[in-house]
Amino acid sequence: AKRLFAAGRPPFTGIFVTSAPSALGVLNAVYEAGLRIPQDISVISCVGDDYCRFYSPSLTLVNEDYNDMLERVIQLLLRRLESGAAAPAECIRFTSQLILGKSTGPAPVLNEGGRRAAARR
Repeated sequence: AKRLFAAGRPPFTGIFVTSAPSALGVLNAVYEAGLRIPQDISVISCVGDDYCRFYSPSLTLVNEDYNDMLERVIQLLLRRLESGAAAPAECIRFTSQLILGKSTGPAPVLNEGGRRAAARR
């Protein structure tokens, strides 16, 4: 995460990470770069635990029901194994829950060079 911010302000306004420990690393790298969360960079994690609410700022999460996912994928696999033939592709939809923390906010307006645009008066 530190490499993302090594050259100063990055040309993006948010980061989506795949784990809470990765999010903690990103939060630290953002602070070390002198940037603010969420004013400069928003951080979202797709996996979180109860302790994410104690991060500073609290982490915004997209929670998935992995037990449901695992159960449905195993059922699909077993049906395909039992049939012995290639089955047509299926679309499986899973529900997600967005848990808003304080690590996300409106994206700052950036100019073409990835720098914060001058405030309008």
